[in-house]
Amino acid sequence: MVKWREAEVVTNTAASADDRCRLLTLSLVGGVGLEYEFSRATWLDNYKVPGQFVGIRLDEGGDNGVAGCLVAVSTEPTLVRQKNGNVEVLVTEEPSFRLKGDTRGPAEDAKGRSLASLEEGDRVKISDFMGRGFSSLFVGWIGLQSALQEQRDIVIVASGARGLGSVKPVLDWPPVQAHAGIKKVSVFLESESPAAAPFINESGGWRSSGIRVTQCYTAKTNENPVSVEAAMFSHGSGLAGAVGGHPGAASFLMAGLPGKRAMELTDRLTDHGVDPSRLLFNDFF
Repeated sequence: MVKWREAEVVTNTAASADDRCRLLTLSLVGGVGLEYEFSRATWLDNYKVPGQFVGIRLDEGGDNGVAGCLVAVSTEPTLVRQKNGNVEVLVTEEPSFRLKGDTRGPAEDAKGRSLASLEEGDRVKISDFMGRGFSSLFVGWIGLQSALQEQRDIVIVASGARGLGSVKPVLDWPPVQAHAGIKKVSVFLESESPAAAPFINESGGWRSSGIRVTQCYTAKTNENPVSVEAAMFSHGSGLAGAVGGHPGAASFLMAGLPGKRAMELTDRLTDHGVDPSRLLFNDFF
């Protein structure tokens, strides 16, 4: 059974130039005494690696489940603890970022209120941290942490708000930034346009840590629209040139790609020598 705790919206700030992406900061509602401190510490202990999720809803609902209300945590684990448990989530007005349990809207609005419309001081329910982070679908022990331990090159592919919200904590995580000093870490980030791209101002910090950042803009109004697939496979030196080394020596983290695109990309990567067990996902489409 999922355990829900009360949380408060601390801030709701723009994460993209067009304001369509919003970054919510949530904090557990304060309590007193050892019981509250133990509960908060237990909650934080469940956040171990980037790529995990939390469920967010307005009330506990009848089924107590998290289906349809999971959002990737966009703050890396170390910083969550430094910020006394405050977590950030990247959201938009898209239907997939709607709160369950909202009874204030029209009855036919089954999806409820948008997370992006929450204001400072609003209260929500937040679940425990969930998921294993970026991990293999085929081999349980293979994931982001094993890629770091084995000193493999790392390639990160993310599309849209769900994808970029999932990989931001990877790019911010001190172990990954340290890894970029000894191995190749490349990231391909896909948005509609520069104005729609979340966290674009943070790419300079990622580059300064040694991470190779490629921004991909897909809208036809851009001068040279390009998808992440095109950026990876249309490089003059092929995929190896795009990722900075032999693809078979890398672990690939993917987030935000719809199921069909994700499967097509995995097929292309395996055709280029990537072991399927080294394709790491933080969700199951």
